[in-house]
Amino acid sequence: MAQAVPGTTAAFKQVREFRDDIILYMGEPHEDPDIIAEVVDIALNADDLVRGFTIVEVAAQLGAKKNPTLFIPKTYVYGTVGGPSGQHG
Repeated sequence: MAQAVPGTTAAFKQVREFRDDIILYMGEPHEDPDIIAEVVDIALNADDLVRGFTIVEVAAQLGAKKNPTLFIPKTYVYGTVGGPSGQHG
C-alpha cells in the first residue's frame, strides 16, 4: 500500500490473521516505524532528513534567498520528523 496512512498497521494485522502468505508492503508509512515493523514485510520511505537539506540547497542554486519552514503539529509524532522520541525539539 502506498501512502500507508494511520490505521494501516491495524488493517495489516487483520489481514495477517487470515493470510500469512501475502507480502505486506507499506510505502511512505505514516505510523511509528517500530510499530509497523511488527506486521509489515517491506516498508519504504524517503530519506526526509536529507531531503530537507536538499530542498534548501537546490532552492539556493535556483536563486532563493529565504526558505520558509512550515511546522505541522500532527507530524511531530512521527519519529522521522520529531526525532527518536517523536517529540520535536
